[in-house]
Order: sequence, then C-alpha cells, then structure tokens
Amino acid sequence: MATVSISARQIEIMTALDMDQGLVGIKGSRASLETIWKRYTTIIKAISKVGETDWEVGKKPADGEIIGVYGGKSAFYDQSKVLQYVRLHPEMVEWLERSDLDVEEEDATGLWGYYKTSYALKDLEKWLDGKQKRAPTDRKGKKKASTSKKGKRDDDGDESTSSSPPSKKTHKKSVGGRK
Repeated sequence: MATVSISARQIEIMTALDMDQGLVGIKGSRASLETIWKRYTTIIKAISKVGETDWEVGKKPADGEIIGVYGGKSAFYDQSKVLQYVRLHPEMVEWLERSDLDVEEEDATGLWGYYKTSYALKDLEKWLDGKQKRAPTDRKGKKKASTSKKGKRDDDGDESTSSSPPSKKTHKKSVGGRK
C-alpha cells in the first residue's frame, strides 16, 4: 500500500484545526462519496476556526492551504458546487455520515432508488437534481408562488398583490412628477 506524504506545515494545520488525518488521500486512489463529504465538511469547519485559533505571527493559513491538506483547490471547488446543497436533505446527510458498520443495501436502495457498491459525486448530483425537480422552488430555495391572482391589476389600474417591480409606465409617472 502506498504511503501518504504530509508536510510538517500540513500536520501543524491539521492539528491546530482538529482535522482528521485519516481523510488524507493516497495519490492515484479515488475517494468514496462518503470520504469526499467528510473532507468537505471538515474543511468548512476548519476554515471557520482559523480566526479563533492561535497561530505564530504570520503563520495563519489561507483557505487554499487548508483545502490543500486533503487535495487540490480546483477539485474542492468543483465538489462544493454539488455538496453545498446536501445540507438541505437531512436524509442524505445522515446516509453520508453513517459509520461503515451501518451499511445496508436496503437503506441505500431506499434513499438512492437503486443500489451500488460505491456511489460517486455524479450519482449525488443526479439525486439532488431529481429532488429539485420534485420540489418546485426557485434558485434561492423559496417555494414558487402559484399563478393565481398575484400580479393582476384591479379595475383602477393599481397592482393588488404583486411583488414585482413597478412597470416603466408607473415609474415614469413618479419620476416625471418632480419639479
């Protein structure tokens, strides 16, 4: 089995920020989805602790240095685009954070809809897309309003319950009224 080389600086960062050294990857090996999730959450927590931790003068690590403990910055930011949405789904968080002893085929099939011995980030992305399609929300996570009476005008031309910006016509009236 190949060994992992960790620099003294990385050990210092991991120790000071309470980062799990067992999550350091072996070059050339592919991490499981569960490991990717654990690295992501550990990095997010570590970055939030940097300001609270005592560092030698000028030794405070940058975010990129913390991310670099577990892998490349590009990979982390690519993974973050998907992983940031996992917290919206407690059932997936629970599944990703389960112990290796809790692995059961029916649990995975119930959550994912199918069983695989190892799930990848692309599987998670598809799962999240499926969840998003089933729950009509806008990009900010708010439920979309139904197209009932909202935005319709009363007989006198005023907008009743619209939350949209005023039309150009209304705007010109208010601006043009200045002297």
